[in-house]
Amino acid sequence: MNQTASNYPASGWHAGLAAVDITPEEPIFLAGWSHRTEPSKGVSQRIFVKALALRHAGERAVSVLVSSDLLAYSVEFVDEITRIARERFGIDRARLVLCASHSHSAPVTTNVLPMYYELTDQQAEVVQRYSDGLRDKFIEAIGRAIDDMGPATIEYGQSMAGFAINRRRYRVQGRPRPGPVDHDVPVLCIRRPLGEVRGIVFGYACHTTSVRDGKVNGDYAGFAQAELEALYPGAVAMFIAGCGGDQGPQPRYHEGLGQTYGHILALAVDEVIRGNSVFPSEPLVGPLGASAGIATLYLQPPPSREELLAMLPDRTGIRLREVQHQLARLDAGQPLITEYPYPVQVWRFGSGHTFVILSSEVVVDYALRFKQMYGFEKTWVMAYANEHIAYIPSRRVLEEGDYEGTLGMMENGLPSPFTPDAESTIIHKIEALWYEAEPRPAPAPTIATTAAAPAKTKVSPASAAVSPARRS
Repeated sequence: MNQTASNYPASGWHAGLAAVDITPEEPIFLAGWSHRTEPSKGVSQRIFVKALALRHAGERAVSVLVSSDLLAYSVEFVDEITRIARERFGIDRARLVLCASHSHSAPVTTNVLPMYYELTDQQAEVVQRYSDGLRDKFIEAIGRAIDDMGPATIEYGQSMAGFAINRRRYRVQGRPRPGPVDHDVPVLCIRRPLGEVRGIVFGYACHTTSVRDGKVNGDYAGFAQAELEALYPGAVAMFIAGCGGDQGPQPRYHEGLGQTYGHILALAVDEVIRGNSVFPSEPLVGPLGASAGIATLYLQPPPSREELLAMLPDRTGIRLREVQHQLARLDAGQPLITEYPYPVQVWRFGSGHTFVILSSEVVVDYALRFKQMYGFEKTWVMAYANEHIAYIPSRRVLEEGDYEGTLGMMENGLPSPFTPDAESTIIHKIEALWYEAEPRPAPAPTIATTAAAPAKTKVSPASAAVSPARRS
């Protein structure tokens, strides 16, 4: 699309949305739980990848937010999507965000938690076929959202929903006290100039694990999206997972709970859209500044070969495979991992709103910390974005120990927990990116002052983005 500043409405925004169906066409293993022993038993709800494309007045830079009903993405998948998006649409790495809802009722995909699943060759072929088709569907969603771009107004608001609990209360031995939670429901409402709701982007910090019926679906996040799209025909509803690494729905697994929690979440979102929320909505004002970078996270000393060998006799299933994985690295002459390049992003808007974008399974402390730093009413902390590596614990979780900080690392392919400074490292990196992402108005067009033909003016992007270094 070739847009000029004069085409934009008073808000300055052009926005476009798209949804592409990614429901598997054959039985396939479902992601997230290692105890599963058979493929899916049908489809209770179709699943999608969705995209929101944004451009502010006078900017050439397009920013795209993608969400899907999948568990997570591999490094290789993210690299491929970002490469194609840059080559085909000119989208800078800092301006492309790939989010997943973390549904545990979504298909297994290649290189995401590979040690979780013990698949036959035939089952692995199904996973590979499905994964191979995802790339084109993600690119289709991005392209269609860009093609759909038109004048729009965008409002940011918040509501609340209370079904998430800190699951470490019942998972950590000797820890009966409640832990921190984040019950905020951030909402973007994208409207066409006459007020028609075109897009709804909303979030919540909680594992999508309320459903365990062996069927493909988007869990409570998928049911909430479907209900909102029924309430607002023609609109695209997108779910963005928050810092729910240590958050879970309670109760769960009972019939109909996914729909119930989805209904609760949809009601909270609808309060914002209709202006009935206790937190009043505000216009999202441009321009949009974006930055991306790497926070290098260090691991504690890994186990020795002798210590790994000593673990083998008493282990089965995933616990056996995670040790064998580390031994295989050593047998291949590869050292065990001692650090990880953790990708992070920041989007900042002229209205003072900030989107902090974090990869993997981030615990809730990060959301509360960044909201305190940048404003509880203007900060959206997105997690499960870009690639999946492991749980991202806070110092609190590391000191308490147990699953999200220590026991859950080897099943993700890492030999040991992160060092206690992981939280401060991420915070300092986000602080630096926040300054880099300062939104800057597009330069004013050059006006010729003589009768000579005016020179062509090159319009620069609103902000210089920092592309993260890739993995070796």
